[in-house]
Amino acid sequence: MEDRIPAREHLRLALLRGDRQAVLSLARTEGLETLSGWKNALMEELTGGYLAHALPFCQLTAAAQAASALYHDAPPVVCCGGVAGNTSATGQNFMMMLLRAWGVPAIDLGCGVPAERFLAAVREHGLQYVICVAFSAADAGGVLRLHEEAARQGLRGQFLLLLSGAQLDENDPSRRCLDCPDTGAAAVANWVVRSWRG
Repeated sequence: MEDRIPAREHLRLALLRGDRQAVLSLARTEGLETLSGWKNALMEELTGGYLAHALPFCQLTAAAQAASALYHDAPPVVCCGGVAGNTSATGQNFMMMLLRAWGVPAIDLGCGVPAERFLAAVREHGLQYVICVAFSAADAGGVLRLHEEAARQGLRGQFLLLLSGAQLDENDPSRRCLDCPDTGAAAVANWVVRSWRG
């Protein structure tokens, strides 16, 4: 029955089911550019629903893991890493999946990343965005250290700094150095996409 439905609806159903194989199958018969446009429209719809608390986290996650099957390497515009002290890969893996689902060319720096490693990636690749993943407000201090070191090296004006994961108090000094006010993973990924695409 799915063979009789239009390709766009077939893609929508595949993403909603989290069916990577169906997405890859469609990629062999439809143009990647066309599929990516349809996929991005659905990701925008689902992300909006999730941020409005009208869609469950698991639905966005299922769609994102299937949509990331369409990701292809390109010169990176963002690096993402768990700040020093954050040894859990969960938040890092989720953020990378969201970026890939949106088609944002990203470098995965891993977990427990010191400030200098983020800055080395900025220097080497001319990155526009740096996403720091932190589990707690204590870990988020690594973002402030990164900001201060980037300023000391004259690099801070070259990239936008974002934090994913930790919920920060309004008066937390780490919050004041961020370029995106939200720290939820879906909101951060969406912010990067909108900024990057203009």
